[in-house]
Amino acid sequence: MQRTILYGVLILFAYAIPVQLQSLRLSVGHVFVLVGLLSASGSGVDSMMIAAAISTLIGTAVHLTLMQRRDTSALRDWPKLAAPTVGVILSAYCFVTLFRQVAGIELTAPISTVSAEHFGALILSSLVFLVVYSGAYLLLRLDALRSDESLIRELPPIVVVLALPLPLAILGGEIATQLGTIAELVFAYGAMLIVIALSGLGRAEQKLRDDLKVQQSLAVQNTMLVADQDSQINQMSLLNEVVATLSGTLSPDTLVDHIISCASVLTGAAGYAVYLNWNDQYLLARAVGLADVEFAAIPVPLVSLQPDEADRFDARPLIVSDIAKDPRAEMLRNAGIHRKQRSVIEFPLVAGGAVLGVLALYFTHSIDPNDRRLEVLRAFTTQAAQSLYNARQYVEANEAFQRNAERLMTLAVLSRSLSSSVDVGSMCEQVLDEVLSVTDAETGLLVLLDDIASTPQIGAARGIEDAQTQFASVIAALRQIDPASGAFVIRRDMHTVGMPPFLTEDSNALLIVPMVQASFLFGVIWLEHSSPSGFGAEDIRFVEQISNQAVIALENGRMFQRREADRDRLVRLLDTMVEGIMMIDRQGDVVLANPRMSMVGLVSEDLLHTNFLELLEVEGLMFAERVGFTSREEAVAFVLHMDSYTEQHEATTYNVALPNGSQRAVERRIVPVSSSDRASLGLMLVFYDRTAQQELERSREELTNMIIHDLRSPLTAVTTSQRLLNEMIPKESPYWSVVESATGISRRAVKKILNRVDSLLDIAKMQSGGMLVERRSTDFGEIARSVIEELAPLAKELDIEVALIGDGDIPNIDVDSDKIERVMLNFIDNALKYSSKHSQVSIHCFPHAEADGFIRIEVRDQGPGIPENYKSRLFDGFVQVEGRRSARGGVGLGLTFAKLTIEAHGGRVWIEDNPGGGSIFAFTLPTASTPQHTAVSEQ
Repeated sequence: MQRTILYGVLILFAYAIPVQLQSLRLSVGHVFVLVGLLSASGSGVDSMMIAAAISTLIGTAVHLTLMQRRDTSALRDWPKLAAPTVGVILSAYCFVTLFRQVAGIELTAPISTVSAEHFGALILSSLVFLVVYSGAYLLLRLDALRSDESLIRELPPIVVVLALPLPLAILGGEIATQLGTIAELVFAYGAMLIVIALSGLGRAEQKLRDDLKVQQSLAVQNTMLVADQDSQINQMSLLNEVVATLSGTLSPDTLVDHIISCASVLTGAAGYAVYLNWNDQYLLARAVGLADVEFAAIPVPLVSLQPDEADRFDARPLIVSDIAKDPRAEMLRNAGIHRKQRSVIEFPLVAGGAVLGVLALYFTHSIDPNDRRLEVLRAFTTQAAQSLYNARQYVEANEAFQRNAERLMTLAVLSRSLSSSVDVGSMCEQVLDEVLSVTDAETGLLVLLDDIASTPQIGAARGIEDAQTQFASVIAALRQIDPASGAFVIRRDMHTVGMPPFLTEDSNALLIVPMVQASFLFGVIWLEHSSPSGFGAEDIRFVEQISNQAVIALENGRMFQRREADRDRLVRLLDTMVEGIMMIDRQGDVVLANPRMSMVGLVSEDLLHTNFLELLEVEGLMFAERVGFTSREEAVAFVLHMDSYTEQHEATTYNVALPNGSQRAVERRIVPVSSSDRASLGLMLVFYDRTAQQELERSREELTNMIIHDLRSPLTAVTTSQRLLNEMIPKESPYWSVVESATGISRRAVKKILNRVDSLLDIAKMQSGGMLVERRSTDFGEIARSVIEELAPLAKELDIEVALIGDGDIPNIDVDSDKIERVMLNFIDNALKYSSKHSQVSIHCFPHAEADGFIRIEVRDQGPGIPENYKSRLFDGFVQVEGRRSARGGVGLGLTFAKLTIEAHGGRVWIEDNPGGGSIFAFTLPTASTPQHTAVSEQ
């Protein structure tokens, strides 16, 4: 019994820490041989060897059965895996039994007890044992010996280890004889430890053992990998066929059917459901294998109920292994799905950054989350999601293409319609109806801003009961719209105070599209939709396109209306003008003629749209003479050389005989007409009726001659009488001073009247070009002193100082001294007339800085000044500043005479404001080549 326990412990110890001669099997065989040789016959070791072989067979079968779930092919390889180990154990058993039979003795028996005839058999059997046992080992290691030369060099130590059982067995028998069984047990344990300690057969053997273990492990793994690869190849081949099937259609409905059919091929599930995501709502598209559940009762996918949105966008499946117990599957239990289905897998169909739907697979058995087939299903669902995404993109692109085609057609039709109309109101209604039709909006308003006052006006309105009442709020909103901001949408749930208002209670979305022209707000398209999601990006772009087209068409309509209005105003204006108007374009056609052309004996209706040259050929019309040409040839040359008339020409005055026999004096002016870019449009002939003016001029001339003739003779007689009276009264007479004063006053008054008469006569002569200016070199200082001396009594009477202020050396002037003296008399007399008491009238003369050969003369007063609008008109005949009347009065001819006289000398005259108050009458006169004289200041 003690030996049996010992041998059992040794066998277990050999399994735990085997002697690694090649592998676990060889080590077990070596230990079994060692223990068998050390044991005595009938010790139970033989039974243990048989039990170990049977246990190996049973253990291998149990182990492979447990592995069946993962690899069904392992159980088929059970005989191959168990046979080597069982063979080694049985070989050890047979070897020990055979050795005992051949040797006929037990090695554990002491040598001293062996008889002489058995001693030779013992030695022979021992040698046979060594040869057979070592040979068997070397035969098993033949492949290793061929591939590893280092193992051959380590062969002697290996043979020594293999030979250890024989001497140990003999030594153990001697110890048992001499010391007893306990000592033999101790020796057996020590011998076993020595064998184990010596089991390291060198670095090469250890390396070989490690390599063999790795090779064996790799061989097993390779076998499993080959099996896995075969399975994966089959699955991938099937998956490729599935992908080809899914890629073969772009119809979403057909694709859903393909997804279910392909999933059935790959999984063999009992039920299938495909959900499609539309606007974050999962709608059941197809269900198969769930006949016991009503279609409407099938709940939404469990994936859609995930609280974390990131989980929904993750393509990992949601697995429910037990629908009846999993708390997540309550909705499935409520629908009764758990009665026939045990588990469910939901694969989110994710593509393009969005969850397109969910594929649900129902099974009648539980699902292992580690099942390798799930990876294939994930690849399948990924491809299914991509195919579904492609199908959706195709459908959306196709629908967008159709919408764009329809909208382009709408734009083309609308463009033609707008181009053929000039009625702004009708165009506004067309535009609003189109945008309402395309966007499905229920309410619309088109507002236009007046191009002059920017006043909003309703162009068209739809869906509003009282547009005018609502219009006030629209006007307030228009002030907030920036033309550069573009179109914008307001949702009712985002509406706040200050935003544009909704015009109807049912509206939930508001679209405002500014109509912009040249960065200015032209108008606004105002649309309202009952749906909060109304007005998508395509709707906004389309309305903006219509807006851009409408702006052009509406502006053209406005321009046409403005031109019509301008034409009507022009016609009314031309009809009311007193001048005759006739316009000729560059082709010589009469494009404009007003009724006043009757002043030259022509009818406007006969002139319009007729060529100028054709009118010259009308017999009896005398067209050339009536429009101011002396001959037909001159009129033809006028038409042929129209481009030479780039500026307004001087007026031509002529007389024309009217059909009634009367004569009419006509003044004709030719005015070139050009466009805004200065392109010539033609010529305009303007005809003025100068008949009354000529008669007035003739009457005035006759009156002037009569006045001059009738006044000069009496005034000359009065002057002669005054001179005679002065000569008759002696200077010693007490009446001399009185007579001298009275006659002086009378003489000055008469001279003033004669000056006015002479001025009137000179003005008439100058205007007619019949007066000569007698120039000679004159000292301006003498003229100024003479005028001051003559007006000194009047200045003294008015308490006004008159001064001549010189400014250096002034050259003589080349003038008619008598007329220039009268000019100075007029300037000084006017200054005295309107100056206040205690003021000053000064005369300044100095070289003119802007023109060589001229001096500048200024008469400065401190009066009320001349208004700006009178500074040029005051030199016209009979013109006086309105509201100003002096004590001495006047008729307004003095400044006219002064202007004509100065201009006759080549100078010019103008009026400036005096910085100290009052006015400055400035004029220039030519200098003479005579020596210079000094102008002395004189008061």
